[in-house]
Amino acid sequence: MQAFKPTSLGDQVSTKISAWILIFVAAVITAIFIVSFALSRQMFNKQVNIWDTIAPQQTLTNLLDSDHFSIKREVEFLKSTGLFSSVVITDNKKRIVSQFGGNNFVDSNLIPIQDDAKVVWGYYYFKTDFYRFISPFVFAAGIFFLLIMFVYFVIRWRIRISLESEFTKFNNFLAEIEAVTERLNEIHNKDAEFNVDCKLSQNSEQIIINKAITRLLDEIKKSNNSLREAVSTAEQRRFQEELTKTALQVVHDIGSPIAVLEIVQSTALTLPEDDRLLVRNAISRIRDISNTLLKKARKDFSSMSGDNLVRQGLQSLIDQVITEKRAQYGCQVELSFGFDQNAYKIFSLIKPAELSRIISNLINNSVEAIERDNRIKISLTDINNEALIEVYDNGKGIPADVIGKLGELGGSFGKSHGTGVGLNHAVNVIKEWGGRFDIKSEEGKCTTVQIYLPKCDSPLWSVSEINVTDKNIIAIIDDDESIHAIWRKKFEQAKSSQNIDVDLLHFYSPQKLIQWYQANANVKNILYLCDYEFIGSDINGIDLITQLHINNESILVTSSVVDAVITRCESENIKMLPKNLASPVLIVSHENAMKIE
Repeated sequence: MQAFKPTSLGDQVSTKISAWILIFVAAVITAIFIVSFALSRQMFNKQVNIWDTIAPQQTLTNLLDSDHFSIKREVEFLKSTGLFSSVVITDNKKRIVSQFGGNNFVDSNLIPIQDDAKVVWGYYYFKTDFYRFISPFVFAAGIFFLLIMFVYFVIRWRIRISLESEFTKFNNFLAEIEAVTERLNEIHNKDAEFNVDCKLSQNSEQIIINKAITRLLDEIKKSNNSLREAVSTAEQRRFQEELTKTALQVVHDIGSPIAVLEIVQSTALTLPEDDRLLVRNAISRIRDISNTLLKKARKDFSSMSGDNLVRQGLQSLIDQVITEKRAQYGCQVELSFGFDQNAYKIFSLIKPAELSRIISNLINNSVEAIERDNRIKISLTDINNEALIEVYDNGKGIPADVIGKLGELGGSFGKSHGTGVGLNHAVNVIKEWGGRFDIKSEEGKCTTVQIYLPKCDSPLWSVSEINVTDKNIIAIIDDDESIHAIWRKKFEQAKSSQNIDVDLLHFYSPQKLIQWYQANANVKNILYLCDYEFIGSDINGIDLITQLHINNESILVTSSVVDAVITRCESENIKMLPKNLASPVLIVSHENAMKIE
């Protein structure tokens, strides 16, 4: 709390008060001036009208008597009134009898002086001077204005002196309050003495307030000690109860919507394959989260730790997460995924749903951290026996003294309500898988989160390369033209770089392939690249392959890399290639290679 400066505050208040006084006085003076001006103008016009009526008659008499002396005396009198700047009186020959103010007039401006018989005896001319008439009033008003300004500054000075004295006392009182607030942190110390020094108080009211504050803080300290004791005994129990209640409620609430979504997804065959993949992955993620919450709520941690790890291709998994995040954030964030040429061969023993959730949360954290540069980079690198996943952002960074606390329960940074639970969970899960979790950051520049996972052998269904010979025919079965274009381009590149020349056959439905196969049953050395799902078809890719008995000559190229499909591929001895790996997978040629190794 900043104590007020009495001089500046007193000057400020006195300026405002005296300014209002000045405005009021100025308004009154202005009103008086306007009224005086109007009355002066009215009186001036009245005087001029009287002279214009009486003076010509008096002049006529003097002209009849040839009394030029009286005429001159009358003109001198008019000069002394200050009503006119110029007056001229002539005889009937327009010879000047008396005047003042110059001869700058013309005959046409002369006004005749006539008797009752309309006989002209002379002429007169005048020019009024209103400002000369009121000049004494203006001068007096100026003197009065200067006097008012003098009084204004005297009043302002006196007010400021008085206020400074009072604000000095108030400033001392605020200094005491500031000292109290600076010591508020001592209230958490059980042994600290907490009293307010009242010696600086200037009056009894301030002393009473200080004593009341002291008593209030003592009561707060006592209440705080009691509250801490109560919280220390009940905090864990209440937290667990609330967590369990919330988890069970969430699982209950989302159970029915998940079931509906799964039914809709399984019957929505008209959706494009990319959209079906997004929906399927999202539903799968929601179901995994729901099951995990239910297990935690029931404290079934032993069951969770006993879950089997599976061999998972990391590039495919990360690519799916990034696809979901791009759909979530749209143009708000630019997500890029960098990987080695052979990254599609990297497998690790993990729980795919857990790793997807961890990477998703890390991307969310990066989105919250970025301020100017909206780019987030995710990379996958093969490092000897380990796979390295990195999430990099140009955000606000993390202080060095905070990084060491991240990963601990309660350790959080940059979130007003962060608890550190998500990061703590990620660190523990990665360690359970035999991996490492590391955070590198430069405050104000960037942050890189690194996940090291041990590599494992690829599963039986995986394809490390597409092995063909110069005489092979490649049959591509997919209802998506873009997949046909990808394969067409890859085999064109293989032809130019490795001299691999194959014939490509394109089929867009299972029925077309069946018809062709029945008509060309004797054709050998064919490699079938077959999709799993076909819009509007009752059979899938595995059904098609097994129906034609081409298991050993086929690769299932699909986005449906789920447990049910993997299990069936392994049981039917069918190789499988995730669609998002179709582009990086290598095409090679070995002599007399007839089947996929």
